[in-house]
Amino acid sequence: MAQTEYDKMMAENLYDVNDRQLVDDRSHARDLYETLNQTSFHDKEKLQQLIKQLFGTVGTGSEVRPRFICDYGYNIHVGNNFFANFDCILLPRFKIEVQHLLY
Repeated sequence: MAQTEYDKMMAENLYDVNDRQLVDDRSHARDLYETLNQTSFHDKEKLQQLIKQLFGTVGTGSEVRPRFICDYGYNIHVGNNFFANFDCILLPRFKIEVQHLLY
């Protein structure tokens, strides 16, 4: 069975960035992070919901301040008390794992 472009990307091999599924994945992530960036700081429940939809895994007490940008989102895995400060950009083509605070 042939590898998908996603499989190639995750294996750190050459892949086609214009693959329809990868383009759709980036578009979905953009919709989520744009909504996240426009959500009130006081709406903690909605912010947590968006982070959980965007990231691959999320620990408790995680917080992301605007303006946050990523390409896929599902490659990002964070532990408890993760904190991304203003203007954080994460562009992982491969898996990113953060178990502690990120400043």
